[in-house]
Amino acid sequence: MEAAAAMHQREREFYEVTIENKMMMYRLSRKIVDKSEGPKDAKWIFVLSTTKILYIGSKSKGTFQHSSFLAGGATSAAGRLVVANGILKAVWPDSGHYRPTEVNFREFMKYLRKRNDLTDVKVHMMAILP
Repeated sequence: MEAAAAMHQREREFYEVTIENKMMMYRLSRKIVDKSEGPKDAKWIFVLSTTKILYIGSKSKGTFQHSSFLAGGATSAAGRLVVANGILKAVWPDSGHYRPTEVNFREFMKYLRKRNDLTDVKVHMMAILP
């Protein structure tokens, strides 16, 4: 069981993102996060773990979604975003699995504010339903 858990950890490290000089980049590869890297109609998703590690990837319906990052485990926040050439352009809480609350989303925004200037970021709250 420990080997399987370690394998999941190694796989998820591929999606781990850091924010340096206001640029989002994958921690291991140092590659800039950019929505143009995937299919034109791809939805980019994020999960913030309870230990404040950010994961970003392109959603693939049925094969890769929010729950894939942490094998369905607990999160602080989850949703969608648009990142162009490392710069966050838009973000919103949208996850069918995790069903983020306003509190979850505000926690994620606080996480981002500590690491980034959000002046030009479009923030969409519409996905949070009562």
